[in-house]
Amino acid sequence: MKNIGTIFRFTFREQARKKSYLIVTVLLMLVAAGLVALPTIVTRLQSGKTAQNGQTAPSSGVFYLYDDTSAAIDPAALQKALPDYTVKTVSADRLDTVKQAVLTGKSGKDDVLAVFRQTGGSSAPAPSFSYYTKSRNSGPDPDKLAEIFRTIRAEYLLHRSGVTSVTAADILRPVTYSTQAGDHSDNMAGFVPAIAVCILLFIAIFTYGIWVATSIAAEKSSRVLEILITSTRPSGIVIGKSLAMGTLGLIQLLLVLGSGAVSYMAVGGGGQLAVFSFAGFTPGAFLLLFVYFVLGFSLYAMLSAVAGASVSNAEDLRSAMQPITILGVVSFYLSYGSFMAPGTPLSLVASLIPFSAPFAMPARLMMAGVPWWQVVLSLLLLAGTTWGMGALSIRLYTSALLHYGKQLKIRDLFRMAGRSN
Repeated sequence: MKNIGTIFRFTFREQARKKSYLIVTVLLMLVAAGLVALPTIVTRLQSGKTAQNGQTAPSSGVFYLYDDTSAAIDPAALQKALPDYTVKTVSADRLDTVKQAVLTGKSGKDDVLAVFRQTGGSSAPAPSFSYYTKSRNSGPDPDKLAEIFRTIRAEYLLHRSGVTSVTAADILRPVTYSTQAGDHSDNMAGFVPAIAVCILLFIAIFTYGIWVATSIAAEKSSRVLEILITSTRPSGIVIGKSLAMGTLGLIQLLLVLGSGAVSYMAVGGGGQLAVFSFAGFTPGAFLLLFVYFVLGFSLYAMLSAVAGASVSNAEDLRSAMQPITILGVVSFYLSYGSFMAPGTPLSLVASLIPFSAPFAMPARLMMAGVPWWQVVLSLLLLAGTTWGMGALSIRLYTSALLHYGKQLKIRDLFRMAGRSN
C-alpha cells in the first residue's frame, strides 16, 4: 500500500505540474461556460431584451396588422400578447407599401405584417391570415400567432354574444396537465442532457485512460520504470498510476462541470436551455455517475496500461492503443444507438455490457425511470469485469514491463505471461 502511495504521489505531482494539463483544464472550463451561456445570450440579443439601469430595451420591431373583419382582432389585446413588438394597424391604402417594406427589410428591424381576413361566405366565415416577414426565421412563430389570433377572436365573439368577461375568461382558460410514466427513457426534453453525459463520460474515461498509457510509455522509454521496478511491485505501479491519472481526470471533470453550472446560474438558467429537462440530475444519479466513472475508468485504464507497457517508445503507442480505441468507439456508438431506441432490448444490452455500461447507464439515469435491478446488475457486471480485467492486465503488464524492442502483439503478451508462471 505504501508503494502504491509513492507511485500515486510521484505521478500526480509530475502530471499536475505540466503546463499542458493546466492550460487544457482552463480552456475546457471556458468552453463549458461559454457553451452553456451561449443559447441564453443569443436569445436575449435576438429578442432585444437587455436590462440597462432598470429600463427595458426597445422592442424587436413593429407588428403591422391589417384586419378587414370588423375589429375581430383587437390591437390592444394583440399588443398585450406580443410585448416585444409595437403593434400598429395598417389602412387598406398603405397595405401594399407596408408589405413591400416588410418583405425587403427596408426598415432594418424585425418588422412583420399580418393580414387577417375571413373567407368562405357570410353564413360561416372561416378566419385566416397571411403572414409576411423578411426571412423565415424572423418574427413570432406562425403557430403561436395563430393561437393568439384564435384566443382574441374568441373573446370578441363571446363578448358580442353577451357573455360576461368573467365567463369568457373562464371559457378560454387553458387546461393545465401533468404527466407521470414508469419509464422516462423516451423523454425528449431530457435527451440532450443525457446524450451530453454519455459523450462527456466517453471523452473523460477514454482520454484519462490514454494518460495512463502515455505516462507508462514515456517512463519506459526514459528507463525510469527500471528504477521504479526495483522498489515496488508492477501491480503497485499500475494501480498507483491509474489512481493518480484518475484523480487528476476527476478533478478536471468536476471543474468543467462546475464552470458549466456556474455559467448556467449566472445567466439565469433560462434561454433555449429551458426546453431541456434536468430533473434526472438528482444526488443519487450523481453518486451513481461517479461510481460508473470510477469503474469505467479503471477498466479502460488497466487495458491502456498494458498497451503502454507493450511498446518501447511513445511513437508506437498509437498502434498499440488501436484495439482499445476500436473497443471504446464501438461501445460508445452502442450506447448512442440505445438512445435512438429507448425501451428496447438494445437499451438494456448497452447498459449491461461492461464496456458500454459506463456511457449508457449514467445517461439513462439522467433521463430517470431505470428499474433498480438493472442498475444493480449493471454495476455487478461492470465491477466483476473490471476486477477480472485488472488482474489479467497486471499479469500481462508484469510480463511486458521490461521488454524493449519491437511492439508486442496480444498473442506475444499472453505467451510471455504463460512463461512467467
